[in-house]
Amino acid sequence: MYETWSKSIKEKIKRLDTAKELKGKYSSFCNIELGLYLLEKLNIHRTEELWVLLSRYPFPEYDSFTQDQKMALSNGRIYLDFGQHSLNELLTFYQTIKPAWRLYTILEDGTFQREHLISKLPDRDAEYKRALELSPVLKIYPSRYPSTGTPVYFNHFGTSNVISALIDRDLVSRAEKANNSIPRLPELPKGKREPISVSFDELKLYAERLSQYPHCQRDWLFAIQEIIRFRPVKNNVSGETIVGEVNQGNLIIDGMMHVAGMVGAGKSTLAELLAMYGAERGNWHTTLIVGDTLTAIELAARINNTLDAHQNEPVAIPLLGRTTRGDHFQKVKASPGTNTYQWGMSWLNSTCLLQGMISLESLEYPLPQGSEPCEYLEQKSKDTNQPSTFSACPLYSLCPARMIDRKIPTAKVWVTTPQAMVLSRLMPQQDLRRLRLSEMIYHFSDLVIFDEIDSDQQVLDDIFAPERRLIDDRKGGDLCDLDRDSSGWFGQSPRTPIHIRRRRALSYAQIASEHIGNMLETHKILQQWAEKIGYFSPSMMFRDISRNLNKLIHIQTDDTVESDQEKNPFLSTLWAFQEMDKINLPKADNRDLMVLREILRNSLFGGNNQIDYQPDAVDWIKTMLAKESTDCTDVSDSQLKELALKLEFSIALSGLEYFLYELGFTYPEDADDGDNELQAPDFRRMIYVPEEFIGALPASPLGSVSGFRFTSAKLKDTSGRDRHLQYFRFITPGRYFLINFPYLFADSGRPGPNTLCMSGTSWMEDSDTYHFAVRPTGILEAPEKAIRAIQKSEFYFHPLRDSNGNSIKVSGSGNLDNELVKMAVSLSGSPQISQSLLSLTMQRLIDMRANEEWKDRQRILILVNSYNQAKLVAQTISTQIRSEKPDWRVQYLVRATGDEAREQESYWEYLEGGAKRLSRPNLLNIGMTDVPTVLVAPLLAVGRRHNILNQEGTAAFGAIFFATRPMKTPDDISRWVYWINYQTIKMLQNPNSREWYGASNPKDRLLCIRRQMNYWWSRIEGYKPSVIMRIPSLRRSMAATMAAIVIQASGRLLRGGVPLLAYFLDAAWAPGSASLKSDTNQTSLLVEMINIIGEYCQNPIGQTLFDPLNTALQNIKGLEIKNNSDKESFEDNTEGGDY
Repeated sequence: MYETWSKSIKEKIKRLDTAKELKGKYSSFCNIELGLYLLEKLNIHRTEELWVLLSRYPFPEYDSFTQDQKMALSNGRIYLDFGQHSLNELLTFYQTIKPAWRLYTILEDGTFQREHLISKLPDRDAEYKRALELSPVLKIYPSRYPSTGTPVYFNHFGTSNVISALIDRDLVSRAEKANNSIPRLPELPKGKREPISVSFDELKLYAERLSQYPHCQRDWLFAIQEIIRFRPVKNNVSGETIVGEVNQGNLIIDGMMHVAGMVGAGKSTLAELLAMYGAERGNWHTTLIVGDTLTAIELAARINNTLDAHQNEPVAIPLLGRTTRGDHFQKVKASPGTNTYQWGMSWLNSTCLLQGMISLESLEYPLPQGSEPCEYLEQKSKDTNQPSTFSACPLYSLCPARMIDRKIPTAKVWVTTPQAMVLSRLMPQQDLRRLRLSEMIYHFSDLVIFDEIDSDQQVLDDIFAPERRLIDDRKGGDLCDLDRDSSGWFGQSPRTPIHIRRRRALSYAQIASEHIGNMLETHKILQQWAEKIGYFSPSMMFRDISRNLNKLIHIQTDDTVESDQEKNPFLSTLWAFQEMDKINLPKADNRDLMVLREILRNSLFGGNNQIDYQPDAVDWIKTMLAKESTDCTDVSDSQLKELALKLEFSIALSGLEYFLYELGFTYPEDADDGDNELQAPDFRRMIYVPEEFIGALPASPLGSVSGFRFTSAKLKDTSGRDRHLQYFRFITPGRYFLINFPYLFADSGRPGPNTLCMSGTSWMEDSDTYHFAVRPTGILEAPEKAIRAIQKSEFYFHPLRDSNGNSIKVSGSGNLDNELVKMAVSLSGSPQISQSLLSLTMQRLIDMRANEEWKDRQRILILVNSYNQAKLVAQTISTQIRSEKPDWRVQYLVRATGDEAREQESYWEYLEGGAKRLSRPNLLNIGMTDVPTVLVAPLLAVGRRHNILNQEGTAAFGAIFFATRPMKTPDDISRWVYWINYQTIKMLQNPNSREWYGASNPKDRLLCIRRQMNYWWSRIEGYKPSVIMRIPSLRRSMAATMAAIVIQASGRLLRGGVPLLAYFLDAAWAPGSASLKSDTNQTSLLVEMINIIGEYCQNPIGQTLFDPLNTALQNIKGLEIKNNSDKESFEDNTEGGDY
């Protein structure tokens, strides 16, 4: 977080403004003048261009700016945040200020000019100049520590218990002395980082030396000679792409480098080797971004063991979140490997020094891991009129639980996850700047390696377009979680106005969400209304109500009128209500607004029975109609009641949106919340906006898009309902953060680290989900043995049939569980158990064990969509085969930690099937016995980052069954977020493409992006898969995404350079072939997937990556492909089949 640029000038203006001519809006005044000063510096003359500049899009017209201008623009984007509407409001306010105050005059044509005869602080533009020319300074949050000898209090989160402790004076004295010797992070570096450059010859010499280390458990020389096969990608003089020779010359990482690699081509091996070389030889600091916390702990432990690091001075450490350390502890405890256990237990030490000082009356059992009150100690003021203050724990420098945090400045390798990188921050005892991990990594690492960049960009897309369940009848929902976690904090916190507002906002949000859920469940007309709109929002609902009111008095409107407050009086009043403070619900001079205010008040405080329309809503509609027309006598009572119901619903929704916004964003202007906000529960978790990076990330390409979705289903075997009210907000294209990571703040004088991005499926040009939009400058090629193994692999389309001979279609059936049971029965028992596909495949794997490539691979992996499906299929199979195949082991993967997974199944579960649970930490051990094994697992749980090996060191599984077609459901918002982000980046990277429709200036470009993305958003949000199949771009994207999923999953069975058997079981993959007919790319995603991989092989990059797989897929058995000319059309009103 940066220091406020305007603190000094605001104080000067405030002292001068004795007559209150600026109406107390000093921040607004300074910010609009800084914006106008920025326009002046950039030689831009129209004020409307300011919000376009601050949208933070890298339009090509800005490329001509000088370096000074680029820095001014970068700083302006950090300090200022104006949308189009807020800019117009600020300009209107600015023009009401007397000329004696204003540096600028706004002219009627929208331009502005400098005034030279002002009498109030005429030299203040020096402050504006300084703000735009100097690098922003990070804010310092001074830590406050409690005094000794007086009890401290903290809340046991999740309960209302207040715990007291008396901190030992001598221990505090020792901690203060130790605190002086703790290493700290330095000041932020300036200037460009030096490129990372190392020759492959040097890496070979280092690998040879590394292999001789006493604790090294890997042959690194073999790895660099046989596994890591790097080939540079360049363009020749003709502009053609050429792929260079293997491991020649230097590996140079300068800024952003994208290396695409075949699955199993040694990407993680290269990352680990570069990190160790940098720590020992290269004199650079490395951060490794991996997929999950257990992997981070394992990798850091392995590096330390290899380099023989002492536990007091680790070379590598994992950067961990605090609140989930208990979960991490269980995973480490269950994971194989003594070395991982030793380091993991040290890093996850939960010994809190306060534990021994807690009074037994207030807490009878140890504090749970992750709940230590490191920043939430309260010391009550002796003056009862003063609020209590919060303090940080003074024992940080001695605390065993914080040992790993104290090693951050000296560790040469950090390992973390993308979630922790973006969302976690340092403690105040560590660093007074309270840096987020992403900031720390950006400023202090020389090299950042993203091991699976395509997966990481999905994480970032989701973080910046969050969807939260406000109501969840089974799990409580996010609002309940927030209420539970913050209840004690609210009880102890100083009762300042801002804290009171936030408490009310949370309470009102819970009431409003419950009220909205009840109304939707009670009134079918509201359900139909909401379903018609899709993700519904107050603005959408108000527009629809206004449109219907206009129709009642026979006024025809178009989109312009519907959005224009002056031409649409109904919408004008509703819009004014949108802006009203809904926490305090102040009285309004306008009677129409007062009625709306009372409707909201009754919804919140009128009791649970207030789910029917309110008479006030009917009266408001009648009054508004009468104002606009005397001819409204033909409006029926039923029409009025329906509109009144919709009005009350929309008003409650408007209130809920306001309360959520208050929890996530709002601060009173010029209010100083001190540092208590940093010690409060994370209210922003409803929005997840890292403010520190928002100045570098573009605004939403959709504009301000947020909305709600409600679903309700009857619970099985009960009379209850399972209701979900979800809230969605689109903030920014999350993948932009990764694509531009080394350059986010370069224009402000702080370039970022050299960045290496790798994955086996990050070059899939049609996939909106996996394609990483940075041109590869290198390829990691698989070893020759692995290439031959892929080519020898066998693929089958083998749709299973039910007892009537009909092909079984799971995906799109509308009843997945029933169809999965049918499939499991057919797979393991048709025509009989010994002749079933499952038994025949297992027998084939057993028979091939004499072949070196198939030795000890008598295991089958069945992939489904979820953990619940995995359990269902495993139990069905086990029930079928256990009498005839008692020596087989049937298991299903669970999320559970090791202790939970080892618990015995209940007797009834055993009778149901006898399939055994397998925890994810124990997944790696599945190949350590030679028992024929069937494992059923969610596809995405094993699709990457897991090397599941047998005792021979090759892939443990010999065959893989794709039981379902992996496709997101139509109501999964992430599928459309990925598409919007993919299209946005594609447009930005192609400024001359036809999608711009001739736009040649920043404003037109921004409006064009908004039009294009809103066009897609409005059309695709409700598309079903059968409709998508008729839209070429969407179909190709979906097929390329499925190709990436299949490649990643199949890669688990290729480890060690061995082939695999792969079966596509779901008839949905190719409906024509399943019906003994044929398929085209328009009827079968499997056909389209094979076609796309073949097309990619026409490019030298794709040929290197996918040619072996293409060879195997071209020989797929059971798929009848009909040539087709791809002549297709799409009509918007085409009805699609059920998903």
